[in-house]
Amino acid sequence: MGDAQVICNLRVWGMVAHLIADWLLQNDWMAVNKKNLTHEFIMSSKVFAAMVLDENVSMVFLGPFGFRSGRDINKFEKAAFKMGNTGSPIVTENTLSTIEANVIDNIDLGTHTIFVGDVVKSEVLKEGTPLTYKHYHEHLKGKTPPNAPSFKG
Repeated sequence: MGDAQVICNLRVWGMVAHLIADWLLQNDWMAVNKKNLTHEFIMSSKVFAAMVLDENVSMVFLGPFGFRSGRDINKFEKAAFKMGNTGSPIVTENTLSTIEANVIDNIDLGTHTIFVGDVVKSEVLKEGTPLTYKHYHEHLKGKTPPNAPSFKG
């Protein structure tokens, strides 16, 4: 599990996109719901960053990134971050490693878009155990947000 980040129009945005640790590390793409503000910013900026989060992350930290809209709150108000090479914000708090990518293609899936990225930088920030979707559900008792690809309302 990790979060996808992008900066656009001088505003910093981000969201939790489940399966980043499980999926993005083995592939060079991710899917984002078209309703998410992050989708709009990735489409216009043509860049994204993904963070592999530590499994010791709290639900308090995850909450703004996964369950609140950037249209309503500043998700980075209380999170430590730095600006990456692509201009994407890189969350440094609770983060094991980061990946920055330029979007080289996108695939419309109806409700979601798959963003195919060319990785331009990756960095290991610290050692630890990556947060997986299984750990998120079983140990943190996290729920699947309605805009997630795996949501089964």
